[in-house]
Amino acid sequence: MTSRFNGYFNAREIMKEEETLLKDNFKDDYSQLLPIFIYPDEQKSQSMYAPMDKVIEKCSEVIERHSIDKRKVEYVKWIDDSYFLIGQARLYKQEYGLAEQTFLYVYQHYKKDPARYQGLTWLIKTLIETKQWDRAEEFLDLAENSIRKYPEEFVGEYHATVADFNIKRDQDYDKAIEHLEQAVELTKKRDGKARYTYILAQLYQEKKNFLLATEAYG
Repeated sequence: MTSRFNGYFNAREIMKEEETLLKDNFKDDYSQLLPIFIYPDEQKSQSMYAPMDKVIEKCSEVIERHSIDKRKVEYVKWIDDSYFLIGQARLYKQEYGLAEQTFLYVYQHYKKDPARYQGLTWLIKTLIETKQWDRAEEFLDLAENSIRKYPEEFVGEYHATVADFNIKRDQDYDKAIEHLEQAVELTKKRDGKARYTYILAQLYQEKKNFLLATEAYG
């Protein structure tokens, strides 16, 4: 209870507020293919240092004070979530190496926890941002082989991540469309679903499938 309501809860609220500000202040260029995920540029990242450091501080305190890890089994529910928030904070600070290490730890250490698959997806997202294409593809293969074990709430983001990989690595719009269609179908949050749908319309238009593009824009 202490770790949940004192540390992790406050850190999560800071993260939610900062992510909302990041999305609200991001200027989309509708003449170009929109980015699937919104990350801060260097200037915006610097403005996020203080709140992200606070997230890291609070989550680190939760881990240090409340973790009960015996024989690689964690008995406190919020520890894995705290590690994940630390990974997010490091990604937004553009500390990509530390973010990669943290998400990899979540994936490897919490093998029986749903956070494992969220950590895997964000590890792939980090590798995509740093253009480590071979490593990203390696972990995408692991994710694909584990997709039946993914909690339902994480599957849409997984498919959006695969689409992001296909767009950024080699502009394989056919594969991106296939996975973005899945992301639209499986994503529950309205802002995410709307963004994926718009990008899907752009991809249909790029492939000259104007009927589907018109339907998606509509």
